[in-house]
Order: sequence, then C-alpha cells, then structure tokens
Amino acid sequence: MKLSPHCLFGSSDARRIVTQGFAPVIKLVDDFAWASDFASLPHHPLLIGRKTAPRELLDYNPAQRFHDGADSRGEAHRFLHDLRDGGGWSMADNIRANPHVDAWEGPNEPVFSTPEEMNWYARFETERARLLFNLGTGAVVGNFSVGTPDLGLWTSFYPAIDAIRLYSGFLGLHEYWDWTPDMNPPWYPGNLTWHQLRYRRVAEIFGANMPSTVITECGWDTVPLQDSPHPKTGYSPGKPFHLRGLGIGEYFNSLKAYDQELQKDSYIVGATIFTFGNGWPDHNVEGDGLADLLITYWQEAPAEEIDMTLLESLVIVKTLRSLTKRSIAGAELTTVPANTHLMVYQAPVNFAWAFGDNRLILAGTTGKSIWADPDPNNPSVQYL
Repeated sequence: MKLSPHCLFGSSDARRIVTQGFAPVIKLVDDFAWASDFASLPHHPLLIGRKTAPRELLDYNPAQRFHDGADSRGEAHRFLHDLRDGGGWSMADNIRANPHVDAWEGPNEPVFSTPEEMNWYARFETERARLLFNLGTGAVVGNFSVGTPDLGLWTSFYPAIDAIRLYSGFLGLHEYWDWTPDMNPPWYPGNLTWHQLRYRRVAEIFGANMPSTVITECGWDTVPLQDSPHPKTGYSPGKPFHLRGLGIGEYFNSLKAYDQELQKDSYIVGATIFTFGNGWPDHNVEGDGLADLLITYWQEAPAEEIDMTLLESLVIVKTLRSLTKRSIAGAELTTVPANTHLMVYQAPVNFAWAFGDNRLILAGTTGKSIWADPDPNNPSVQYL
C-alpha cells in the first residue's frame, strides 16, 4: 500500500495508518512534535514537513517574485532564513529543531504560465534543495497543484529534476479526482491521467530521469475540468465525496483503485490523503472509519510469490543502524542459496524496512523487495 496520511496537527487515525498499516509516508503540517514517534518505527516511513507561518510564507508566489526581478538563488535563501513567524522562527530554525523530519516542502501549489517563470522556479528549487541538503535534510520539490503545470512547461523544470537526484530529494505533486459508482474505470474516463495519475505524463517527459515522487495531497474532490481535453459542464469544483452524496466506502474504493495504479510505478514513494487531524472540515476524514478500511486493506494485501529456481543467488545484507534510508553503501554483503523460500513485495524506496513477525525487507532499485523469515536471533539479516 502506498496510501498514506496527510496531517493537520495531531491525528490518532494517521498514527494507526502508519503504525498498523505500515504507510510509507506521513506528511505533517505545522505540528512536528510527534515526528520522533514515527522516526523510531522499524519501517522508517518518510516524514515530510510543511510550515505555513508566517503569512508571507503561506502565500509565497514564485511567479510574482520572478516578475519583481528577484534573484532565484537569493529568494531561496530568503524563503528559508528571512521569513519569520510570530515567534521569530524561520523555516531553517524549524528544520534544525525537527531533525526527524526527512524532507521539507517549499511554496505550495505555485502557478506558472510561461517557460521563463517555470525556469526561475526550477533554479529557486535547485538552490533550496542544496541549502536543505547542507542542513542535513531533504527537499520536496515542486508541490504543484492538481492538473498543473501545463505539460509543455515541464522541460523548463529540468534543473530542479537534476537537483532532486543530486541532493536526495523528492518531486511533490497533488492529485485529486471525482468518481461515481457508475463510472468504469473508476474515474471520469476522459480525464484519466489528466488529473489523477498525471505524474505518468511527467514520467514520459523525463524518462529514466524521473525522480522519486510523492503525491503530497490526494483524494476525492470535484477538481476544475475546464482545462482538460474532455471538460464537463454544469459542474461546481471543490466538493469532496460526502458533498457528492457518497459515503466513506465509495471514497475508500476510489482510493484503493488509485493505490493499485500507484503500485505499478516504482518511482512513486507514496500518496498522502488530504486530510486527517484538524481543519478543512469538508475534506477531513478523521474518525470517519477510513483508517480502519486502509489498515485492513494493507493487512489483506497478498504478497507475490516468485519461482526462486529462476535466480542463481540473492544478496544478503547485514545493515547497520547508521545506514541511510536511501543507500546501501557500506553494507556487508554475502550470498544466500537460490532455493531459499522468499516472497517479493512492492516497496517504494531504496531503504531498509523491518515489518515485524521476524520478516525483514530491504527495498531494491527496481521497486521490488524480498521478504524472508530470517533467524529471529539474528534480526540484522535482510534480503535483497
């Protein structure tokens, strides 16, 4: 399962989705005090942070700053160090105070209409990623709204795509959909990959250079469709599932269909459902039963068996506690016989996981991972 929670302040549902459903990501907005609780989990979920204060940070408009003649690199520094909240804290101060957060978002849902604006933002995000890397953390780059930017603008963002790979960051995108039970497939067919799964169109542009990507907001919403190839008319945007007269079960079915598509793409780390916690009452699903449905969905998901006779050998990895989440450098390697009974499971990123029940996992570069039942007396052994 790649579905994960987006949190506005604390959330007991989000905690259960991560701890019991082994969600690969959790996004925390403004409340980072509980980040250490997730960082200590054995499967090491990716923790993403977003800060919304002060107001200038929340409303930061990169396109406007481009037209103001601002220097992109200088603006990245100002964004991190000079925009201070009511307590006098900058973004950089928050980052230093919350070392358990793995990656930080920048401007939220910026809008661009020209290649020049997009390229300015690419250079801004490149510098922000570099600055965050020097602070010992990662950057979630882009953070574009559903259905944006225009596909023709993506090539102007290439410097930021390179920076993601150079500075161990992530591409951040938002995706929403509108769905009714009579639709087959379970989205408005004319807009498949225009709003939901749009990241695949981006992947077609960047090919092998497509970076690790997180859908940092997703869910059910009547997104505006006038810009799509097949617009609908008489249609009011901004309505989540319950304002369309549908229940949590229908919402879960659409999320499950979305997740099954996400699992086909190894570069997708996860997708955070907007939203759990407090705030945005029309979209908030805290206490609505969705967490239970997601946890059961993960628990019932079958692993995929493979014929080990097709493999000559596997690699056994003795990981160290200091092993970074996205690297196996420095691991001690030996081989394990090909007839060892193992199972393979989809996993989002290249780092070590421990799932309990004496089953350990290490995600591989192909997006597949090997499950095994190692010696419980030697829990450092993992299979790749």
